[in-house]
Amino acid sequence: MFSRNNGWPISQSVSPVLVSFSPISATMSPGPASLISTRSFAWIRKILPRRSFVLMGPGRWGSRGDITLGVGVTYSGINNTQMLIEVARKKGSYVPDLSFGTHFFQDLVEAKIRYLALFPDEEGNIFNEGFFRGSPNMLATLLPEYESLKHVVRVIDVPQASGGCELNVLMNGERDQALGFLAEKR
Repeated sequence: MFSRNNGWPISQSVSPVLVSFSPISATMSPGPASLISTRSFAWIRKILPRRSFVLMGPGRWGSRGDITLGVGVTYSGINNTQMLIEVARKKGSYVPDLSFGTHFFQDLVEAKIRYLALFPDEEGNIFNEGFFRGSPNMLATLLPEYESLKHVVRVIDVPQASGGCELNVLMNGERDQALGFLAEKR
C-alpha cells in the first residue's frame, strides 16, 4: 500500500570502512595535531568512494571556533560520508553537547547522511573500544603524508579487521535505539 524509503526514523547503514578520530575515549585537546587531522578528513573523503565510509569521533563535529568541543571540520570536509557518529564521553560530570539542532546537523539531515549520537558511558550502552583501538590503521597507506597522525586518525578496513565482515548499523529514532554490529557481506 505504501512505503517509506527515505531512511528515517528506521534506517540501516552498511559500511566497509570506518574512519575514527582518536582518542575516542578522550575529549579533544587543542593543538596542531587536532587542526591538521581535521584537514586529513577532507583528503580521506576525496580518496574513499562516496557513501562508502562512516566517520566517528569525539564531541560536536563542525565546531570550528573551539576545537575543545569536538572535530573542527566543515560540512564540505565530510559530505561524502555515509554516516557520522558523534561520541560523547563523560569527563567527570561533563558530557559534551552534540550537534542536535545546529545548522551543521540540518545539513546532515538534508544530505541524508545518517547521524548517531553515541553515549558510551550511559548505563545499558555497549561500546567495543577494543575493536577501534586494535584494528590495523590504513591511514599511512591511503595518505602517506599524514602518517604522523596515525595516533589521532584511524582508517579501518572493516572486512580486513573482522575476517570479511561489514559494519552494519540499525537505527530507530522513534525508540531512540541503535545497534552497530559486524556481519558477513551480503
